[in-house]
Amino acid sequence: MNGLPPIDFFGQLRDFFSTFGFVFVHAWWAIILGLIFLAYYAFYRIQNNKFLAGVEYVLLTVSVPADSEKSPKSMEQVLAGFHGIYSPPNWSEFWILGEQQAQVSLELVGINGQVRFIIRTPVKLRDAVEAHIYAHYPDAEIFEIEDYVDAIPDKWPNEQYELFGTDFKLMMPDSYPIRTYMQFAEEFDKGFIDPISAYTEVMGKLNEGEQIWLQITIRPVDDAWKKEGENIAAKLIGKKVDIPEDFFKKTVVKGWHNVLSATDAILQVPAAELKEQKREVESLMQYLSPGEQDVVTAIQRNIAKVGFETKFRYIYVAKKDVYQKGRGVVAILGALKLLHTQNLNWFWLDKHTKTKLDYWKFRIPKRQKKIVRYYKERDMDAGIPPCILSIEELATLFHFPYVSVESPSVISASASKAEAPSNLPVGRQ
Repeated sequence: MNGLPPIDFFGQLRDFFSTFGFVFVHAWWAIILGLIFLAYYAFYRIQNNKFLAGVEYVLLTVSVPADSEKSPKSMEQVLAGFHGIYSPPNWSEFWILGEQQAQVSLELVGINGQVRFIIRTPVKLRDAVEAHIYAHYPDAEIFEIEDYVDAIPDKWPNEQYELFGTDFKLMMPDSYPIRTYMQFAEEFDKGFIDPISAYTEVMGKLNEGEQIWLQITIRPVDDAWKKEGENIAAKLIGKKVDIPEDFFKKTVVKGWHNVLSATDAILQVPAAELKEQKREVESLMQYLSPGEQDVVTAIQRNIAKVGFETKFRYIYVAKKDVYQKGRGVVAILGALKLLHTQNLNWFWLDKHTKTKLDYWKFRIPKRQKKIVRYYKERDMDAGIPPCILSIEELATLFHFPYVSVESPSVISASASKAEAPSNLPVGRQ
């Protein structure tokens, strides 16, 4: 047909099975290992889901007096106390039982123009969480509430609501700090500028039917993350960085170095000259520009404090007739830029989770459904990998209002005595 030889279907089928048989005979072990891995992964997911389903959580809304003079430093101390829950599962608990380190969620929520500070914690840690809050905020009032996320549908697109959501990601390595509350502090006679006010002001201007959710889910980690910061700071000031050597360095490079050393010995290079050639500058700190010195100081200050694995998530949801991107999205991103330091670190939208696409817009509902599910489940492992923040950075992102935050939209302790929290059903105190 058309000068082409006829297709030998059975011959091609025979060749296929012959090739498959060859691969199976010579790589059967890889196929079996792959099947074992898939079987174990399915087993692990079942165990992990069983563990997560067995953890009971409670939502607590925290109110402080409107004239509170407790700065974010107090919240930093609260978070230092939270770090005491660090108790990672051992090998068998993690790989066989699917257990995980306990986590806590810090949430700043604006609903219909009223602002709430919420902490979601495992029930077994409730007493410890409340104790740390009362220790540093003795006038605080803590109420148990129902979960506000249940009022928003899971199915998207939705006939009533429009939604924008995203995970925020750090644009530099974790050891580079964001702009923290310490950099907002002015001279004492001028008062303290509270960075949280940018968010509360935006949330306070929401109309009926609008909601903004900011969620910071955290779980404590050990000090292993600090090694990266130590290496970065050492490189910046010209110190030798202790990096684990790979096989190539251990064999080829070291072998070549030994050859050169033997050659120097044969040629009898004067010891004093060799010492001068090999002398290393201990530190270049004095030769750095002021900006570079600030970077080194900021990194060293950041890694000097305990850290938490962190997932920073955001949703703006509103009924379609009041949805306004300028108020619910642009204004929040503008507030986030207050924590932006060009030579250090900053948060920005993650392109893989944000529910805005210039092309392939048919994928937006799927992303909306995912971000809602991730938020409702407080899932740290879904979406982009979590980052690590120090307690100073976390206290900047989430802390109870300082007296300088004069916003009637923030529910204060005195107000909660007079009436039940609006839009958030109250349980026991």
